Amino acid sequence: GNEEEADRVGMQLLRRADFNPQGMPAFFEKLQKYSRYAAQAPEFLRTHPLTTNRIADSLARVDASVPFDSYHESNTYKLIRTKLIVRSFDEPKLAIDHYSTALKNGEYSDDANIFKYGLALAHQENRNYDMAAKLLDELLAINKNNTSYMLARADLEVQRGNYDHAIAIYERMDKFFPDYRPLILSYANTLIIAKRPNDAIEVLEDYDRYHTPDITYYTYLAQAQAQSGNIIESSVANAEVYFLTGETRVAIQLLQDLIRRRNPVPDYYEEEKILSRISQLETELRIERNMKLTR
Repeated sequence: GNEEEADRVGMQLLRRADFNPQGMPAFFEKLQKYSRYAAQAPEFLRTHPLTTNRIADSLARVDASVPFDSYHESNTYKLIRTKLIVRSFDEPKLAIDHYSTALKNGEYSDDANIFKYGLALAHQENRNYDMAAKLLDELLAINKNNTSYMLARADLEVQRGNYDHAIAIYERMDKFFPDYRPLILSYANTLIIAKRPNDAIEVLEDYDRYHTPDITYYTYLAQAQAQSGNIIESSVANAEVYFLTGETRVAIQLLQDLIRRRNPVPDYYEEEKILSRISQLETELRIERNMKLTR
């Protein structure tokens, strides 16, 4: 009964968000297909039963609902899907063969440019950088502001070691998409690789003013601060990484060790900031222990 209610509410949410509700039964069918060789316990013994009954029920809900035709699959979704498909091949050459054959024979369901993007990524994975660059440049000539194409092009230059070229691409993107997380984090990582830690810190701190930092943000910040010689700030960022990965006790220990440091010694403002964060994390740790999430 709980599962039926969850499916019903989920389908309503899909419709309200302009997603195709048909996607739910279609996904159930995929799950069933990939689990058909696994041992099948009786339905009542499984907490999330995936059965023909559940698939049929979700299909019936779609059929009984008001016809829905306002959904669409965005190009961004298709490009991300293509990127994942390329990485799923055991060898890049197999991906090259797949996309080359499809483009040659016209055997593709999406826009041909989606498959050309896949071919470019496959060549990039296979280190055929000139061919990948040629394909990406052709795509950018058609759509110069496509973020997926631009990020792939910048990443290609990083792999080639052409950091200045990659950074120029990121700088251009930053003017048009200043709030785009994949751009900001990739930009910062490239600056770190290019041994420009102060520029990376500036990019990350600007991002922090308007967004909630996450593990990737603090990981890059720790690397940039360490590279620039700011041991205290690097350790503070590392403590946040430990906290966000569930290691609150380790994060506290790291900050306490900072307070006791003698080389370098935290200044007054750094010490006050660290002590304040220790107090906050100790409160978090007590909550985790009360909830029996940690010892």
